Amino acid sequence: MRNYVRFVNRFSNPNQLKLVLGKAGSIKGNKLDDITVIYTNFKNLRKELQMEAGEVGFYDEKAVRRMKVATKNGPLLRKLEKSREERFPDLRQEREDRDAEEARKLEHERREKKANEQQSKKELQKKAAEEAALREYRDIFSNDEAKTVNKGKSLAELEDDFF
Repeated sequence: MRNYVRFVNRFSNPNQLKLVLGKAGSIKGNKLDDITVIYTNFKNLRKELQMEAGEVGFYDEKAVRRMKVATKNGPLLRKLEKSREERFPDLRQEREDRDAEEARKLEHERREKKANEQQSKKELQKKAAEEAALREYRDIFSNDEAKTVNKGKSLAELEDDFF
């Protein structure tokens, strides 16, 4: 089970919300006054075999935040309790959906990249063909400009005219 709390803008201080929720979520802390709530990233928690149950350490003390909470804030807790939603998400399905979406994006990007490469390859081939045609002499004299001298004469007549 996961609890989601919607942080509404009407609350002035988000740190106060964290502190109130941290205090209210603890069995001992809810009953005591003047407690210290400790916040850190999950990756910063260190648990070893020789530690007792409930005892944790920290890899980096600089990443740990300690905040004091004086007393329980009843009206704020009631407002938060009214806005609380309990969900039971299908995490496996959400993960599969996210993975499928990422795969679709990667496939789309791969296709676009392949199309761009093919387009650039075609352009390079066309440019190379144009440069090769410029280097050759076959296109210098076009057939349109050539004049014909044998207007209806046979090959034998042309040979006679040549000699």
